[in-house]
Amino acid sequence: MRRLKLFLAALGFTLAAAGVALDQRPLVWGAMAGLGGALAIRLLERRNHGTRACSHGPTNVGTPPTA
Repeated sequence: MRRLKLFLAALGFTLAAAGVALDQRPLVWGAMAGLGGALAIRLLERRNHGTRACSHGPTNVGTPPTA
């Protein structure tokens, strides 16, 4: 999912830049779809993994355990 999210975000930004530079609305709509897809994946990851966007291990590494 991480690669797909990154691909959709990069595609969205590329299409947005091309759409603005060439004044082509279909490219801008494609950019919004790509960025919207990346956002949807991010929100799904956040819902499935709690408050963090993705799970790269515990966030309390290096802190002493609590009693």
